[in-house]
Amino acid sequence: MISSTAVYPSRSGAMLESDASYEIALSDSSFSKKSVALLKGEQQVIDSGLDYVVIRCSGLVDEKRHPSRFVAHLKSVSNQAPANMLHRLDAVGITAFASESLANQVINASTPNTCSKAEFYQAALDSMDSSLELPEITDTPDKLIDSSLSKKLGYSYRFKHTLELV
Repeated sequence: MISSTAVYPSRSGAMLESDASYEIALSDSSFSKKSVALLKGEQQVIDSGLDYVVIRCSGLVDEKRHPSRFVAHLKSVSNQAPANMLHRLDAVGITAFASESLANQVINASTPNTCSKAEFYQAALDSMDSSLELPEITDTPDKLIDSSLSKKLGYSYRFKHTLELV
């Protein structure tokens, strides 16, 4: 099952796979309605009796979904929030790896090393020689998606740092 890192609550700190489940979300108000709905779907797959792998993907980017395209729609960008992103090639790669090598696992899929959203989006604009400027820069912290379990289980990310994605 392809899921999303949107399952995690809105709070700062590293997010491991064990930090979000349907059971946890039902008793923790920091989980959004969207998170609860996604986690309910994950739980149905887990409870199905079939072998499963749930892959929680970070924000998807590639040549057609270049991050510079999203800057115009941002109201603000934080210099304290991690840029949790995943290239399409790694999304496909980790899906193939999981289908061949894993069973009954929930894993995060996110580029292992990152920078702040402000640095990431500025680099994206610079890479496209864009005249757009970043919106208001804030100091708001946010979650960091920890992809160490997927690496420990044997997946090797093609892109090691989010700045390689731009």
